[in-house]
Amino acid sequence: MTSAQTLSGEMTPEKRPQRQLFIAFSRLPFLEFFSYQVLMADVTQPEIKAAYEDVRAKTSDTNWLAIKYESARSNKLKLIATGTGGLEELRTSEHLEKTDIAYVYAQVSYSNDKESQREKFILVTWIGEDVTGIRKGKVSVHAADVKKVLNTYSIDIAARELDDLLEEPIVVRLRKAGGASYDGV
Repeated sequence: MTSAQTLSGEMTPEKRPQRQLFIAFSRLPFLEFFSYQVLMADVTQPEIKAAYEDVRAKTSDTNWLAIKYESARSNKLKLIATGTGGLEELRTSEHLEKTDIAYVYAQVSYSNDKESQREKFILVTWIGEDVTGIRKGKVSVHAADVKKVLNTYSIDIAARELDDLLEEPIVVRLRKAGGASYDGV
C-alpha cells in the first residue's frame, strides 16, 4: 500500500493522479482533433493571399493589407482592407480600433543614402488597448498561422496604439535589421 492509498485501497482526494487523467483524455482522438481545430487560425480566404501577392508585386501601388477576425469568437480571418497610402493611411483609417485584433502586412520604402531606395516588408500584430485577456492569448497562438501565409517580412511589430505605427521609428528598426546603414544608425 502506498502513502497515497487509504486502507480500502482508494486514493485520497489530495493525492489523486489528476495529471494521468488529463493525459488519458488528451489522447482521445476526437479531443485531439477538436483542440487542434480550436487553436488554429483560419487564414484560408483566397482574398488574403491575393492581397499579399499584390502588396509584394513591384507593378502594384498597393502597399498594405489588413486582416481581422470575422467576429470576437471566431478563428477565421478575413481581408478587411488594402491601401496605397502607406502606414500613414493605415494609421488614419478606421481599421485599427481599440477593441480590435488585426494583422497588417505593409511595404515600407526608405532611403539609406542619396542613391539607394529600399523597400522592406513588415508584419504588424495589432492588439487594441481594450482587448480582453482571453482574446490577447489567442493572438500568441494564431500569429504563427498568420506568419505561414504572410511569410516574407524583415521585422514584426507588436502594436497597441497608433503611435506604434509611426514610420520613422519603424525605418530605424528596418535599418538596424538590414545591417547596411551608412548613416551610422
